[in-house]
Amino acid sequence: MDEQKLIHDPPQKVLALYQAVIEFINEGCDINTLKVADITGRAGIGKGTAYEYFSSKEEIISSAILYYVKVCFEKLQVISTDNRTFQQKINEVMDFIDEHVKEKQGVFFLIKMVLESYEIPKNLKDEYERMKQQCCDKEKNEIIDCIVEEGVREGLIREENVFLRRAAVETQLSVYFMYRIAAEKKIELDLEADFLREYVYQNLLKLLG
Repeated sequence: MDEQKLIHDPPQKVLALYQAVIEFINEGCDINTLKVADITGRAGIGKGTAYEYFSSKEEIISSAILYYVKVCFEKLQVISTDNRTFQQKINEVMDFIDEHVKEKQGVFFLIKMVLESYEIPKNLKDEYERMKQQCCDKEKNEIIDCIVEEGVREGLIREENVFLRRAAVETQLSVYFMYRIAAEKKIELDLEADFLREYVYQNLLKLLG
C-alpha cells in the first residue's frame, strides 16, 4: 500500500497497529527490544497481516508515530486557520504543547527522538527521516505559513523570506517546548511559564518585524 495512504488514510487493521505502538511508547517500553509479534499481539491481529502492509518493525513504528503527528497537525491546522490574532495563535500553540507534554503523548517521543534525547537505533531514525520528508514536512510548513500570514495582515511581520519566517517560528516554539519538557522532569528553572510565553512572542516580533 502507498506510504502516504498508510499515514493519511490507514485501514482499521493498520490503525490497530498504530495504537499498539503508541501505547507501548506511552508505557515507556524500550522500542529497541520491541518485536513485531509484541505489536501485533497488542493490536489483536496476526503477524502475517502486519507484513501485508509493512516490511519491518522500523516501518511500523515510524508510520505509527507519523500518523500520530498527522493527527496533531490536524489540531494545529485548526489553530492556524481560526479567527484569532497572531499572538492568540502563538499562545494557542503553546497551550497545545502544555497539554501534550503533560499527557506524555507519542508526538513528543518523536520530537525527543529527533533531538536525540533517546537511544534510538540508526535504522529507525533513518526510516523516520525518510518518511517524514514525504508525509509531514509539507503540513508543518503550511501551519507555520498560515500563522505568520496573520502577523503580516496585522502589520506585525515584515520579513518576506519564507525560510526565515519558518525558522523563526520553529526555533522559538522549540524553546518553549524544551522548557516544558524540563519543567515536567522537575528540573529547577529560574523561569515562569508566563514570562517565557511573552519572551517567545516578543522574540518573534523582533525576528520577523
